[in-house]
Amino acid sequence: MIFSDKLDRLVSTIDLLENEDLVRLALAIKSGENKIVFAIGSGGSVGSTLFLKRCRDTAQYEPTIVQTPLEFTLGLENLADAQVWIFSARGKNPDVIASLQTALTRRADEIHIVTSALESPLTSLSSQATNVTIHYLPVFEAKDGFLATHSLMSAVTGILYAFDRLFAPEFEKSGRIEFGNSVKEVLTKRQQLPIIKPAWEIAPESVLVILADPRLLAAATVIETSLWETAICQVQVTDFRNFAHGRHVLLQHRLDNTFILALTGAETDCIWQELRAALPVSVQVVQKSYGACTRFDSATAILDALVVVEQLGFKRGVDPAKPDPGPFAKQIYEGTSLIEVNKLLTEPVRQKYVAIQKANNHITDQPRAIWEDYEEVCNRFSETSFAGIILDYDGTVVTAKGRFQPPKKDVQDVLVYLLKNNVPVAFATGRGGSAGDMLRRIIPPRYHDDVLVGYYNGAFIRSLAVKIDEIPMKEVAAIEEAYLWLSEHSEWAETKPRNSRNLQITIKKCLVSDTARFCKDFKEFNDARCAPLKLVESGHSFDICLVGTCKTAVEKKLAQSSVHLKPNFLCVGDSGSRNGNDYVMLGGRFGVSVCDVCDRRDAGWSFFGVELTGPPALVKILAALQPQEKGLIKLDLKKMLHDK
Repeated sequence: MIFSDKLDRLVSTIDLLENEDLVRLALAIKSGENKIVFAIGSGGSVGSTLFLKRCRDTAQYEPTIVQTPLEFTLGLENLADAQVWIFSARGKNPDVIASLQTALTRRADEIHIVTSALESPLTSLSSQATNVTIHYLPVFEAKDGFLATHSLMSAVTGILYAFDRLFAPEFEKSGRIEFGNSVKEVLTKRQQLPIIKPAWEIAPESVLVILADPRLLAAATVIETSLWETAICQVQVTDFRNFAHGRHVLLQHRLDNTFILALTGAETDCIWQELRAALPVSVQVVQKSYGACTRFDSATAILDALVVVEQLGFKRGVDPAKPDPGPFAKQIYEGTSLIEVNKLLTEPVRQKYVAIQKANNHITDQPRAIWEDYEEVCNRFSETSFAGIILDYDGTVVTAKGRFQPPKKDVQDVLVYLLKNNVPVAFATGRGGSAGDMLRRIIPPRYHDDVLVGYYNGAFIRSLAVKIDEIPMKEVAAIEEAYLWLSEHSEWAETKPRNSRNLQITIKKCLVSDTARFCKDFKEFNDARCAPLKLVESGHSFDICLVGTCKTAVEKKLAQSSVHLKPNFLCVGDSGSRNGNDYVMLGGRFGVSVCDVCDRRDAGWSFFGVELTGPPALVKILAALQPQEKGLIKLDLKKMLHDK
């Protein structure tokens, strides 16, 4: 059999790795110690992903999430703090290309590719990104055949040796020799000491039940994958106790052609023995124990898994390296649909998809419909001429953490540039006079009269030239009543609320000990009194203000002074979620977020998703504005997204 020839020469691949310098691989593994890791593989590479997980588990690293390319591509989490490991022997399959594209789209902190091919479409695509590292692990035979053999053991051995370098450097050299000798022993004695009993008669309808210690899942999965891929027999994998919860019923109905392979460890030997004692005596079983299920044990078990596949292939008269896959196999394997799905799931679409899923369990036509909505939004922005811009302040012009500092120079420069070109600029902020004080420091005085500022979420609008702290405010009964109520309820707030000149009450989020209770209690207070108040959020505070208060008042005020009939204004904010204080303002046809988005499909989008947020995203947007005639501006969206 070709498969047997492949196994015979596996020793040569292990020998290649004995003197391989694996420093870079070890450092990459170490850098993921405190990060969530996504390990991506399909087919035979799944064994490598599960082995990486087992090794990380032995090192007490953060959790490892093993996924297929499809699972990974459909994921919506931002991976800015995660490592992604992609395993592919030859780097040619479209699914691994889609996986890399997805990792880049989801902004993975680090991407590591483990492959045995020096040049491939995967490595070519990798060369275009700065956060991708390729780990080439040599193989004696470049082509595996139908099943992964040399590439699988090269990846497993390389990872095993890299962990030895990290945790047992004094035994690294001897450990490599020991594992190499173990491989030679298994391969040379596999005919004399078969794992599968010679008496087993395997037929296409036979079922092999693999009961595995969870720490040996990599080996169990290699057997399962290989047997299905070669149609040698049917197979299921589970652990001992999960088998006891219903999966054992199969034995009652197919006792004659069901076989059990038990892969146990020191702690699960007794669990298997208890289970075995309860099974019918006639059930044909084989058990092999792997002691403490160490990294070394797990790697050895994977080698044994290949031997099991070989022996079952002999019994069925099937060469696992050359089964008959059928005339449709090539077309299925080379399908590019996953790449197309990834193209739909751009950063903005993923971000909006998350918001929609949180708000609505009954969504349909996703994600293509959302992608089409995004295309429509982009066209809408590109085709429209704007008569001015309206900007939120905290989280948009300045970061939430740096809100008491002046905006960065690039923000200042682009604002002044627009004002020089007679573009109306206005601000809508949840803050009071402090925002105006800072804006007056960065905007030249000659523009102050022309810049509108809506303070306290639009409750008080004046030109930037006016220092509102010098203007007396009338008392508002509802605000006063709410202030007294807040002052009397300190059980969920660790600080006294700030009554902002009878227009708004502000409570710092960081000092609210129980935000859920706070929101609930406020709703009950407001409902009981039929008070005309609402609660909105910014990135750093809760604001209580009158129901009629809204940042859109700034847009209405700006429209009154515009020389254009029915002018459109570009509105930019960061708190675009349902409870955010930019939610209504960004709900218009030309509202765009630089951070949080809502679940509305026709409004409140971000152009950058979570990739670029806050002031840097604002600068990208404003820098893409092109002055037109009569004080109008257009957004060069293609240039902006291309520059991104």
